[in-house]
Amino acid sequence: MRTSELPVLVPNNAVPYSDIVVLISILTNTLMMTLFHFDGSVNMSCASPDYCPEHLEIMSSGWFVALNLGEVAFNLIFTLEAICKIIAVGSFFR
Repeated sequence: MRTSELPVLVPNNAVPYSDIVVLISILTNTLMMTLFHFDGSVNMSCASPDYCPEHLEIMSSGWFVALNLGEVAFNLIFTLEAICKIIAVGSFFR
C-alpha cells in the first residue's frame, strides 16, 4: 500500500480530544512537579548560621501525600497513553 492510499483516520483540521487531554495532563504534571519543596527529611541542624537557610518552610505530610498521589495518577495516564499508541501503531502496520 502506497502512502497516498493510506486511510485518513483524522481529518487535517480536527484535533483529537485525546491529544488535548494528554497536553493538559503534561501541563498539570509540570505544575505539580514545581510544587514539591523541602519535606524535612534532611537534618538541618547547623553549627554556623552562614550555612543554614533562613525561613525554610517544611512541606506538610498532607501536601506530600497529595503530590505523590498526583504523581501516581499522571504515571497511569501516561502509561495508558503509551499502551494505546503502541496498540494503534501495531494494528496500523498489520
